[in-house]
Amino acid sequence: MILLSVLTVILGVSLVYGLSLELKTENSTQPGSSSTPSPASWPPFGYSYLLVFAYNGDNQSAISSAFVQASVTITGPENHNGTTTTDPQNPLRFLLAPGQYSVLGTYGSAVSQNVTVKVTAGGICDAFLNFSSSPVPLFGHILVTAWNTNEQPNGGFVSYRAQASVTITGPEDHNGTTGTDPKNDLIFTVTPGEYSVLATYGSASSQNQTVDVAAGSVSNAEFFFGNAPLYPPP
Repeated sequence: MILLSVLTVILGVSLVYGLSLELKTENSTQPGSSSTPSPASWPPFGYSYLLVFAYNGDNQSAISSAFVQASVTITGPENHNGTTTTDPQNPLRFLLAPGQYSVLGTYGSAVSQNVTVKVTAGGICDAFLNFSSSPVPLFGHILVTAWNTNEQPNGGFVSYRAQASVTITGPEDHNGTTGTDPKNDLIFTVTPGEYSVLATYGSASSQNQTVDVAAGSVSNAEFFFGNAPLYPPP
């Protein structure tokens, strides 16, 4: 009986130590590794953004006034509801697993609109619900991310998303702030053309990039600040 009790205690201690070691190893930052996912892993876990816009260009003199609030239901591998916005720079967005989705929109007494979109991993997909007889204008996107990467005394590095102030100039001019959460990345919806993207972060030197935006595509502007601005390869 005493021998059985001793064996039970030893087994319990070994199990606790093993679990503790496993948790410590999983949560520790090793030299040469990052405390955040590599930029190449955006969006997280293979998910993608679905941006939903509702458009009513009838009797509107400006494109910016033609975006309306519509009730939206999406069905597919995931089911969600939401309401579109009147600001194309702040559209209704969903972070979704890959797959085919049906996007149904209702707006006042207008005929309901339904579109089918195929969401692929690691990108941005658009769903335009057109409640008018006017064609939807052509748009593209600029995805802006900023990172603060710093070397550590042990030879490793720590990298995290930074809130940088961003100004884009070109066919359209806009301002925004990059997000620290991949679910809230800074995305500009703009007419096609060449844009200058200026990013500032704290006391670091400002950085500028030029991107070409094509209709229906995404152009990336990625900025690296800190004392190790070049992100190590994954």
